[in-house]
Amino acid sequence: MIAVAGKPVVGHNCLLDFCFTIAQFREELPDTLPAFKKSLKRFWHTVVDTKHIATMDPSVREMIGLEGSTILGPLYEQTLGNGFENAPSIGAKIDDERPFGFSLC
Repeated sequence: MIAVAGKPVVGHNCLLDFCFTIAQFREELPDTLPAFKKSLKRFWHTVVDTKHIATMDPSVREMIGLEGSTILGPLYEQTLGNGFENAPSIGAKIDDERPFGFSLC
């Protein structure tokens, strides 16, 4: 449903989750990184791993100033403060009270 809708998938330290999901529900995991990337993109068009961004992007590492920590809670708290005041806001518009055709309650 997510891929068909073209929605991004955002996770934190989610690589193994994607590996497990592909292996269990889609196909055998590819043997090479380029083949894995192609497989991942086929099932989810846009994947964002916040831990990877916080770890690998020097400008983000400098802004968060967590001395190497990329634990989700402190990372989130840090983004509420200095350096992130002008960050874009991402909102969700839900046209239907039950967007996926079922209720969780």
